[in-house]
Amino acid sequence: MSVDPEKLAAAVFLKEPIWNPRHAGHRSRTIIQQCWSDLSKEMIVDAIVYAFNVGSLKDAEENAKQSGITIKQHNIIYKLVDDIKEEMNNCLPPIEVEDVQGEANVLQEFLINENKKKIPVAGCRCTSGTLKKAALFTVVRDNDTVLYRGKLSSMRHLKDEVATIKTNMECGIRLEDTSIRLNPGDKIVCYTLREQQQKINWETGF
Repeated sequence: MSVDPEKLAAAVFLKEPIWNPRHAGHRSRTIIQQCWSDLSKEMIVDAIVYAFNVGSLKDAEENAKQSGITIKQHNIIYKLVDDIKEEMNNCLPPIEVEDVQGEANVLQEFLINENKKKIPVAGCRCTSGTLKKAALFTVVRDNDTVLYRGKLSSMRHLKDEVATIKTNMECGIRLEDTSIRLNPGDKIVCYTLREQQQKINWETGF
């Protein structure tokens, strides 16, 4: 496949400007028709130079190595684009993703006396998955209003404090924030957080 180097370079620079928030500066990425005179113009520390469909680069690679520049060679356009995408992805900070562990419905709210205060406890039934006391919880009302996001202070089955509640089991749930009042029909979602690498949405048009 024949690719115009200028169009390829334009696709890299114009469609996805690069900024690495984990480093104090830009990392230069460019595609050039390779010769040392071209490469010498790109002398930026910690740069990556992408060379597409070129010959031997021994002299350029030696000079680049001494200057802290990485040269990556490709002769297949799609592999070049994939390499650039991967480098761009690595520059993005990870995002937090919620993994739902289980869900429960509130059957009834009970008030218990503790230190002369009335503390709400939700009598619940686990409807799917597993409720894990050590995880995080969201309380949702009418499918769209989030009342609470945080941890539990207690989860009991009958009179015993438990670490997990499985599907179809009933339990008493107490939130860390005792100001939240719960109604029958409220949904309690148990979830954990994990980091996930972001991926750019970049189509070159080739």
